[in-house]
Amino acid sequence: MHGFRRARAVALTLAALTFVMVLGAGGRSFAQTPEQFYKGKLLDLEIGYPTGGSNDAYGRLIASHLGKHIPGAPSVVPRNAPGAGSFLAVNRIFSTLPKDGTIIGLGAPTLALDERLGSQGVRFKTAELNWLGRVDSLINIVMMWRSSPVKTIADAQRIESTLSGTGAGSTVSIYPTVLNNVIGTKFKLVMGYRGSNEAMLAMERGEVEGHSTAWSAVKVAKPDWLRDKTVSIIVQFALQRHPELPDIPTRRRARPQRR
Repeated sequence: MHGFRRARAVALTLAALTFVMVLGAGGRSFAQTPEQFYKGKLLDLEIGYPTGGSNDAYGRLIASHLGKHIPGAPSVVPRNAPGAGSFLAVNRIFSTLPKDGTIIGLGAPTLALDERLGSQGVRFKTAELNWLGRVDSLINIVMMWRSSPVKTIADAQRIESTLSGTGAGSTVSIYPTVLNNVIGTKFKLVMGYRGSNEAMLAMERGEVEGHSTAWSAVKVAKPDWLRDKTVSIIVQFALQRHPELPDIPTRRRARPQRR
C-alpha cells in the first residue's frame, strides 16, 4: 500500500485571479490512500468574505461540486469567515485550524503581494502555500453613483470622490489605491464595510459616491443598476474589454451647442 502524505491544509483563492491553493504537504507519511483518508470526511470551505458577493457565490458553487472530484468523495461545507479582506480566514487556516487536509479556504489573490509589502494583518507565509488551480478571471471595475460629479476616469483625476472599501488586503481597496498612485486619481477610501454588498448599500444611502468591486458582484447583487443607469462604470481592470460592459468614456462628451 502506498503511503499517503496528508496535505497540511487547503486554501482556495478567488477574487481577481481566482486561484486555488493548499498549504504545503509535510509531516509524516500514513499508510492510507487518499480515498481511504477522505471517505466519509467533512471538508470545511472557509470563505474569507461575507455572504452575497461574487466570492461567496463562487465559493458555494465550488463547494457543491468539489467533493465529487476528490478521492473518497468527501462532503464540502461552505462557511463564511469574513474580515480584513480575507486575511482573518487565511491567518486562521495558516495558524490555528486543523492541518489535516480537511480545511479549505477562500482568500484574496493578492496574498503574496500583501506579504511582500508588509500589509497590516498578514500573519501567514505564502511560500508555504501551493497554488492548485484557477476558477475564473474576474473583471474588477470602479463605478460611481449617478449623483456623483465623477462620470469618467478623467473626472476622477480632477475631482476628489469617496469610495466604500473593505479590508486593506482586498482588491476592492488595492485597485483604487494603485490608480491614485499611478495615474493621479483622487479617490478617498472609506474603509470598514463588510464586503461589497454592504459597500454598495453605502452608495445607495449616500455615504459614499462609488465603489470598486468585481463586475460579477454587481451582476449578482444589483443587475438593474446598469440597465437603469444608476451607476457609471468609469474603468475596468483587464487586458481586454469585457463584452458585457458598455463603452467606458475617458472624457465627457461635449454637449451640442444651441443655435
